Amino acid sequence: MVYEIFKKVVLGLTPLRYQLPLRFHYERLIGRLEPEMEILGDLLGSKKLVVDVGANVGLFSYFLSKMGKDIEAFE
Repeated sequence: MVYEIFKKVVLGLTPLRYQLPLRFHYERLIGRLEPEMEILGDLLGSKKLVVDVGANVGLFSYFLSKMGKDIEAFE
């Protein structure tokens, strides 16, 4: 219920370019991110290229974009 309100009200009023970062931080705040994200930083370090295979909503892509210099994402 709260997430639906968040999606309709907050994301509905937010410019498109800020919706993904806002959604990522909201999901992290309420503990709904995938558990793998906690260890990805240790596994990847700072690589030049990061690939997100199966990028759907973009939360992993957003997260991975903070770790590498370039990111390739495709569904």
